[in-house]
Amino acid sequence: MAGDAEQLERFRPYLRFLLRLSWDTRLQTKCDPSDLIQQTLLQAHQGLSQYNGSSDRDLAAWLRQILANVIRERQRHFSRDKRNLEREQSLEDLLDQSSRRLSGFPVKDPTPSRQFEMGERALLLAAAMEMLTEEQEQVVVLHYWHGHSIAEVADSIGRTPDAVGGLLYRGVKKLRSLLRDKF
Repeated sequence: MAGDAEQLERFRPYLRFLLRLSWDTRLQTKCDPSDLIQQTLLQAHQGLSQYNGSSDRDLAAWLRQILANVIRERQRHFSRDKRNLEREQSLEDLLDQSSRRLSGFPVKDPTPSRQFEMGERALLLAAAMEMLTEEQEQVVVLHYWHGHSIAEVADSIGRTPDAVGGLLYRGVKKLRSLLRDKF
């Protein structure tokens, strides 16, 4: 059982980063992202006997689905909205798109070896993002994944554009250093 928990724990940075990419700001004041990740890992651990995948890519997809369900449940709890299938689909699509962007491959139908490489890259990038300061990670996500301009990021986090530029520069420099030999 301890090995299973360690296997799932390897995916914590990946889940945290996916959550960060798809975070609904309306939930920000109501719940902590780390609680959502912990709930995801708990549900995964409890359901390991039903998991029938064979690779890290399969496990990542399974965990991504559990995360989508956890987020959906939390949204329902706070919005008191019983069910909105359109919103559910868009949440799953958002997490799937985030996962593809995280892997760094826009390939439509990758080969099995390419899929393995994509999964490995996603895990490496998520782990490297964990090494950034919280502010660096926030500006990198807002600027590079969400496509916000530096001015928009500055407005969003209450910093000057120069400060955001510095955070971006230091964050990207650190990511390059951490990932230099891995990509």
